[in-house]
Amino acid sequence: MIAGVGAYKLLREWQYPCFMSVLGALLFTLGGTIVSLSNLLNHFQSAVWLPWILLVWERLLISPNWSKFLTFTSVLVLQLLAGSPEIFAMTMGLVFLDGLRVHWTDAAPPIGRIFTLVLAAVLVVIAASMVQLLPTAELFLNSRRQQAIPMVEAMGASLNPLSLINLLIPDKEIDLSEMMGIRFFFAQKPSFLITHYLGGVSLFGICLWLYYGSLREKILLFLLITGTLVVALGGYTPVYPILFHYVPMVATFRYTEKFFFIIYVLLVFVTVKGLGNITSSEDSRRKGFFLIVGAVCLGWLALYLVAQSNPDFLGQLVAAQSGLMSSSVAHANALAAVVANIERQMLLSFGVGLLLCSLKLKRLPVPLAGTLLVCLVYADLASVHKGFLFPSRPGTATDELGIAAVQGTRNSRLFYYPSDKDLHPNSLYVTARPSFDKTLSVWFQNLLPNVGVMHGIDYLQEMDALGRRPYTDFLNFANRIDPQAQVRLLRAFNVGHVVSFRPLTIAGLTPAGEFPEYYSWLYKVDQPVPRAYVVVKSTVEKDPVRTLQRLADNGFDPMAEVILDQEIPVRQTRSIEAKTNILSYRNTFVTIETETNDNAILVFLDSHYPGWKAYVDGRETSIVKANHFYRAVQVPTGRHFVEFKYEPISFKIGLIISLLTFISIAAISLVLLLYKRESVLPRFSRPATWIPVNKN
Repeated sequence: MIAGVGAYKLLREWQYPCFMSVLGALLFTLGGTIVSLSNLLNHFQSAVWLPWILLVWERLLISPNWSKFLTFTSVLVLQLLAGSPEIFAMTMGLVFLDGLRVHWTDAAPPIGRIFTLVLAAVLVVIAASMVQLLPTAELFLNSRRQQAIPMVEAMGASLNPLSLINLLIPDKEIDLSEMMGIRFFFAQKPSFLITHYLGGVSLFGICLWLYYGSLREKILLFLLITGTLVVALGGYTPVYPILFHYVPMVATFRYTEKFFFIIYVLLVFVTVKGLGNITSSEDSRRKGFFLIVGAVCLGWLALYLVAQSNPDFLGQLVAAQSGLMSSSVAHANALAAVVANIERQMLLSFGVGLLLCSLKLKRLPVPLAGTLLVCLVYADLASVHKGFLFPSRPGTATDELGIAAVQGTRNSRLFYYPSDKDLHPNSLYVTARPSFDKTLSVWFQNLLPNVGVMHGIDYLQEMDALGRRPYTDFLNFANRIDPQAQVRLLRAFNVGHVVSFRPLTIAGLTPAGEFPEYYSWLYKVDQPVPRAYVVVKSTVEKDPVRTLQRLADNGFDPMAEVILDQEIPVRQTRSIEAKTNILSYRNTFVTIETETNDNAILVFLDSHYPGWKAYVDGRETSIVKANHFYRAVQVPTGRHFVEFKYEPISFKIGLIISLLTFISIAAISLVLLLYKRESVLPRFSRPATWIPVNKN
């Protein structure tokens, strides 16, 4: 709704007719990129604000005043806090480009003012969002992302050049019998953006824009689209590796296909701009209009006739790209679907072409022909993309409890053996080829991270794009050691159960359940350490690898000794006797009762992370990193209460900056209101040639 209404209002602001504004809103909202981003929720939540940002931005440029500036920055804050800094950065680039477009019209604001407004807005947005940005920056500093990510990972989701076919024709279809729920015609695995389809009407719009558009506009947009496309192609061109090494900002992006968002926005703009010429009363170029519409229809017809008469070449292409054997039934079905889709696009093009010609010749009333065109575009986009949105019912994931029904899985951490090569649960391998519904069931019923959060399950593994440094250090080490040493590590890390997708015969693991319907086996770790316990013996080791080596050693007893990154002076005078009891456990507050007969060290197996403070009987004490991941504090003899409170200084400083920003904005607004000086910048009248579309 946010994307559709915003796109409609923006196009109406550009003086397009009502039906054309609805058509453009459909292209932006139901086009392939936005539909794909709905599976990447943070990017989707940011992307939908783009039309509103452009709308309030252009109003600010044409008639600058304080209230419009505040509206502009407010929408920018909403987009940034929606969760995608990449989409926000690309949006600001599009905002500046749109400002240049406005500048090139008559009586437009100077470039210096455009740059000043963009810079001022970004600074206000950053200041207002500091309550979120500073804690996020703190997370970056404690993650692997403070350094450039490896180039192989950055190019891990490069835009496949062949997938550009999907802009004009469906190149896949929903097939819930497949594990991924999709049957691919020209690929073997899903891409970052699952679909790019922009509708059959887009080819008409692009061709008409090439015919009617000004030379300067065509050159600039061609350079923008081509340049962004080269970056989005990532590893498919030699250009991106050069940019990765020499342009610092590029090295911060994961998955180059994200840059296709810019191309998508520009293509929607070009399509609507080209289609806008059908309502023009200009007769001198009418012949060219009909030639273009006819050429597009005949092009689809020719492609269909070639596909029908000579399917061998098309069959070889499908076989080569999809990996299907040319003699298989699946290949024959895929080839038939490709031919059917070409036929579909041919028929669709004839319908769109007929309505465009009717609008141009005014054979039908404009409201009727426009409504029919909108309905046709909606039917086209909806029929292709509906299946990509929640193709399976929610009960597939929620009707059963799976391994959550096993007693004891909630009292300690859970760990996964997804394969024998990588302990990170970003993928798994099973000895079957389940359907899409079954795949979802396997994922949810096995409580793979982070599904178990809904069931109160804690994990040792994490699914986090940033990747905290202690976790990545652990993962790199654990993947290199033998399974027996891995189990000793898990025991020291409070892991009580292990889920595997193959049978395990490792000492220290006891079978606790078998789930053939979920292709998994559940094992209980023998004698895992509790969440909180007391020791008196400690050693100091700052190197992560040597710490992990010691924890995995067969002679190390985690219940008797703790490895710290700095010394806690505890002198043992007697055999330790201790009790620990977790009285309260919340996200930001934990209370533990301890009772010991000597000075000791409380080891609490929750993450050591900046912002946590410890108090023993109300008196603050220092927290030391323990056993690579966790926390340790010194406790004196006797019965005491230890409190852990999450009070991050980054949040407090960010909150102060954000509050001061809002107070300053309120004060400036009040002063301008009192002195009636809301218009702090000279106004610019909207030129008559704002956009070359006849309002009639």
